[in-house]
Amino acid sequence: MNDYPAIRWVVALKPEARIIRKNFNMSSSTQNSPYPLFKNASGQHWLTISGVGRINAAAATIYLYQISKAPPWTIWINVGIAGSGGSPIGSLYLIDKITDFSTQLSVFPKPALSVSIPRSSLLTLDAPGENYSRDQLFDMEGYSFFEIASKLSCQQLILVLKIVSDGPDIDFRSIMSKNVSELVARHIEVLSNVVDDLASVSKIEYDRLHIPDAYNSIVTKYHFTETQKHQLKKLIIRWRALFPERKPVDEIVNTNNASMALKALRAGIDSYKIKWDKK
Repeated sequence: MNDYPAIRWVVALKPEARIIRKNFNMSSSTQNSPYPLFKNASGQHWLTISGVGRINAAAATIYLYQISKAPPWTIWINVGIAGSGGSPIGSLYLIDKITDFSTQLSVFPKPALSVSIPRSSLLTLDAPGENYSRDQLFDMEGYSFFEIASKLSCQQLILVLKIVSDGPDIDFRSIMSKNVSELVARHIEVLSNVVDDLASVSKIEYDRLHIPDAYNSIVTKYHFTETQKHQLKKLIIRWRALFPERKPVDEIVNTNNASMALKALRAGIDSYKIKWDKK
């Protein structure tokens, strides 16, 4: 399984998932799973269908994180239908404020997204509601999804996207599976663009947090204290940025303990800096 990029989708309903699965070539990966799971061949895209409700959304997000071994640079996306009192059916919104109806607590998603998508606030309910407001959307999963996902990745990589499916003139109970799939299909190109857009932010996190293979090779060669391990990780990351073609393990062939290995890596980095200053 590839570590980068990593995209995790959490949707409530099968019809919401259908088009996303098809577009990103995800097939079933469910094996005695409490929630349906899907992934593509590379393991970069994973999707789970949580079912309706806050508890399901939270539990499914945690489960997907654990079963897919999602790294801390993962892009987390919740896509789903929502009610609205004034927006046209089929409108797509990027959510920038989510309020929990029960507690009246609010969170403020801030994805690092350059794709232009209209924004809206969202109220997450405990049960389906029929009192539609014109200035916000309504769902039953968004708050819990964001609350959990924000503990698993940086907030700039977390997206909540809602598509208006019902309102004063269309009862949510009358929505058919086919209609939901069609609503998602209208915006599949935007969803693809969103993934591409956030990939560059995810790459920054990957470069910052990913432990290079060279670290594992060196740390098993000698006995490193915890402090020395931390120093080694920082040196390896710096080394990779300065010398992408040189293997740091080759620099410590003449060392015989952790202190000497760290000293050799520092010397290599310092020598580069000195040469650069002389230019």
